[in-house]
Amino acid sequence: MPKDKNCREDIVKACKRLFLSGDMSISVEKVAKEANVSKSLVFYFFKNKENLFYEFAEDMINCIADQLEVIQQKPIKEDQKIIEMLGIFLENTKKGGSFAHFMFKNCLDRNERFMKLGNKIHKRFFDIFHSVILNGIRNGTFKKVPPVEATLVILRVFDSLALDRALRFSQAEKITSSENIFDFIIFLLKDDKTKS
Repeated sequence: MPKDKNCREDIVKACKRLFLSGDMSISVEKVAKEANVSKSLVFYFFKNKENLFYEFAEDMINCIADQLEVIQQKPIKEDQKIIEMLGIFLENTKKGGSFAHFMFKNCLDRNERFMKLGNKIHKRFFDIFHSVILNGIRNGTFKKVPPVEATLVILRVFDSLALDRALRFSQAEKITSSENIFDFIIFLLKDDKTKS
């Protein structure tokens, strides 16, 4: 059984490498070749391409959320946490344009499994950011903004960034840097007396 688990993980990692390399025409054959396994072994573990891509997408998104939770626990001020978290989003949308495109395409195609996954992960992202914003309001790092609305603004900004990058990727356009979004979001959250 441990060997089976390792093989399954290797297949998901191979799928991830192909997506992060920018390959938009990923097939089971390509994944099998990248994982150095037979195509039939991929089907043994995943039954079909959608199951493989779903597990890959879930793994990729959970990896991002895990990184956010690590930052959430750091003993640093909330504005620094938000900046680091936003950096994780930017880093992942820069290198994962094909992944963002893939997720949006599946949601636009009304793939119910991917839509549920999107909702589940949005809830997890919301809870993480909301907690940091609430703590920032309580300790005076942020002004007294409605925390739910502030959290939704942050997530909408990054949904828009991810969608923009997905569209640019699909049109093979150069993606420009968006680091100034950090300053904008922190400006919205910080109280005049706490701004440096």
